[in-house]
Amino acid sequence: MSPRRDHAAAEDAVRHVLDRLGLPTYLFAVRLEGDRWTVVIELPRDGAWREVRLRAPRVELLAALGDPSVQRRLAARWAPALGASVAA
Repeated sequence: MSPRRDHAAAEDAVRHVLDRLGLPTYLFAVRLEGDRWTVVIELPRDGAWREVRLRAPRVELLAALGDPSVQRRLAARWAPALGASVAA
């Protein structure tokens, strides 16, 4: 995959994972750093926006695009940092 397609696929995968968490409002960006993606998520908490940085292996995040089991695994891993509970 080209870097541009990788980035678009990673963004789509993150959307799937965050939607699975049921977050009502958020902004996010992804950045490839070596063999891992850094995912920067901004979400409202207690009247202010809070930033959370998460990491995921490159291959795992790209696999999440088409694999619900990988989406669930990432959602479970990210939920505590985001103050979310994992939706079924």
